[in-house]
Amino acid sequence: MAWTEEDIAALEEALKSGTRRVKYQDREVEFASLRDLRMLIEEARRELGLSPRGRRFGTSSAHKGLSS
Repeated sequence: MAWTEEDIAALEEALKSGTRRVKYQDREVEFASLRDLRMLIEEARRELGLSPRGRRFGTSSAHKGLSS
C-alpha cells in the first residue's frame, strides 16, 4: 500500500481523539487497540521516510583514556 501524508494525518487524528475507527483512502478500519493504530502510524511514517514522532533514545559511552 502506498501511504500519503494525508493518510498519516487521518490516522494521527484518530489516535488523538482516542477512537479506533478511522477512514483513510477508500477504507474504513476499526483497530483492535490504540497500540495497533500507533504501530501502523509508525510503519507508514517509516515507509514515507518520515521520522517517527516522540522521544528518541540512543546510547553513548565515554572513555577516560586510562587503561588498567
